[in-house]
Amino acid sequence: MRRALGVMCALACLPGASAFAQSAPAVDVAVLGAYVRDSQPMNMKGVVVSAAKRLSGPVSIVGEVGRHSGTSEVTLLLFPSRTITLEDTELGVSGGLRFGGGSGAEVRTFAQILTGWNRRTFNGANPAHTWQLQPELGLDVNMTEAVALRLQLGWRYLMTTSSYRNEFRLATGVAFKIGG
Repeated sequence: MRRALGVMCALACLPGASAFAQSAPAVDVAVLGAYVRDSQPMNMKGVVVSAAKRLSGPVSIVGEVGRHSGTSEVTLLLFPSRTITLEDTELGVSGGLRFGGGSGAEVRTFAQILTGWNRRTFNGANPAHTWQLQPELGLDVNMTEAVALRLQLGWRYLMTTSSYRNEFRLATGVAFKIGG
């Protein structure tokens, strides 16, 4: 796992590293629609808002807040002809580092690793609080100097013993670049 994550980060940073000869955005703010699938499987849709501040070269610090929700039909073991609907809501707050993502190119790639807090609620009750680890790869396609379309693909591991601890997330939306 560590080796695969290291290779993903290195590959994502290569195209962006040469672009740092030109100016990279000092800050970017993104609003993304997201689709999450966990290992139960439960399908959830939601929104992610993130902000990143460049530290130096290809390294930025990132903060992110996401909320996702979904429903699934569950068959009762004792009554196989009956089903119930479960509603699942998830709130995550995380932060970490982003590598790559230089500007000036039409397409910018990046990798980020985030960790933080996750709260998952089933049917509006019994919230489960846990830590999460979330590596992601991203792609920005510049529309103008200040606006890019963003695509992110990530895996989130919830540090819990529950069956839903592995999640995959696909997010798309708009990133606004501020400063140079």
